[in-house]
Amino acid sequence: MSTKGPSFLYGNTKGSPTRHINFKYAVDFSNKDLERHIREHMKEFNINEPKEYVKQAIEFANNVLILNDSFVDEKGSTHKYSIVSNEFVIVTKEGYVATYYKPTDKELYWYWDKRKEKK
Repeated sequence: MSTKGPSFLYGNTKGSPTRHINFKYAVDFSNKDLERHIREHMKEFNINEPKEYVKQAIEFANNVLILNDSFVDEKGSTHKYSIVSNEFVIVTKEGYVATYYKPTDKELYWYWDKRKEKK
């Protein structure tokens, strides 16, 4: 799995933000509402340990596979979705995961999330 790192910032070799990615690389899960996210979403991934949930969220955020779709919202946060694994993440421009879960509507959720951004 290709991931971001010092030589691949922002998921590209230029090391600069794009309209799809606006964070250098995810560094941690935001502490805001972390307990709620763990309580509500950890089981969706068949994970039993909060540290594993946080680790998996960061790994997905830093995954730069071309099969993932993403966009940057008006606040500068990156929304990212994988149709293959049905994983959804929002990462702040500072590199903190704000949310990570599997939408129950799958691709339909992503379609509406992107459409909402275009308004």
